[in-house]
Amino acid sequence: MENVGNAPVQFPTNNAANIFINGAVASTIGGNVATLAQGSTVTLSGALTSLASTPGVQSVTIKVTTTDGTFSQVTQQFTIT
Repeated sequence: MENVGNAPVQFPTNNAANIFINGAVASTIGGNVATLAQGSTVTLSGALTSLASTPGVQSVTIKVTTTDGTFSQVTQQFTIT
C-alpha cells in the first residue's frame, strides 16, 4: 500500500480492524505502523480464509481503513485451479 495523498495516514493501534477481505476481518495493523507518511509504502498481509477452494474464477475485494474512516479498496479476480 502506498500513501499517494498529501498528508500522513493514521491507522488505529487499539487492535481495531484495518484489513478486510471480501468483507471479513483479515488482520489489524499493529503499533509499528501507526502512521504512513506521504509517499511511503508498507506491505500489508492478511489471511485469505474467506476464499473457496473450488476451482474457478473468484473475485477478491481487499479494503484497508484508517482512523478517520478513509479507506482504500480494490477488487481483483483470481483463477483457482
